[in-house]
Amino acid sequence: MAFALVVLTVALVAGRLAGGRVRALGRLPLRGGRLLAAAVALQAGAQVLAATAAEGSRAAVLPARGLLLAAFVVTGLVVAANARLPGAPLAGVGLALNALVVAANGGVMPVSARALEHLAARDDALLVSVVRDPLHEIADGHTRVPVVADVIPVPLPWRSHVASPGDLLLTAGLGLLVVEGMLLGRPGRPGAAASGRGRHRDPTQRSTCEDAPNRARPECAGGPGGEEVPQAARPRQAQGQPRQAAERLTPPR
Repeated sequence: MAFALVVLTVALVAGRLAGGRVRALGRLPLRGGRLLAAAVALQAGAQVLAATAAEGSRAAVLPARGLLLAAFVVTGLVVAANARLPGAPLAGVGLALNALVVAANGGVMPVSARALEHLAARDDALLVSVVRDPLHEIADGHTRVPVVADVIPVPLPWRSHVASPGDLLLTAGLGLLVVEGMLLGRPGRPGAAASGRGRHRDPTQRSTCEDAPNRARPECAGGPGGEEVPQAARPRQAQGQPRQAAERLTPPR
């Protein structure tokens, strides 16, 4: 969680330096809001049960792991529903890797002992928290797909963390989504291309038909304010007038 907050903070700063605005994130055409809320609730429930199990209630271990796996499934549905958004494919790959290693190891995320040793000098409480957490375990010879487990030490100033390759991809995808979302509506970028409502026109940009030399073009006729009107959208009578006029000018044979 701490690692994800760091990445999102960096993304917010990067988006602001690029000229983006935080309020533009509200224009992201996100889908599956209820599914996302359900995924957050499942994750929170898993953490609560894990804390209860850490206090000695072993009966909460299996429900906590079940909720964690369910959270992966629901979150995957949210990512699939927003697959066209920037960063969503990257986040989806990361989520899939984390789900793979957790499911392969019975609902727990293995943590590399070497990574814990590397961080022991900075945070000696990290090892204790991993041992007591029923959703994590120390990786050993029986660990499956250990290459995508928590193997990357992340020495944060206030709390060290061991991340997985999936964590890196997932947070990178979310960071990219934040940066691109902050840049929505800027000149040269679509305002809401993925929402199905068309592109927002920048009021500072002029249409091609607003220029005086182009107003006489056939495709510019009939549009209010100089807007281009498709030929098929005009009345049939108007479309047929040039042809009829040409027929009247043709002398009889």
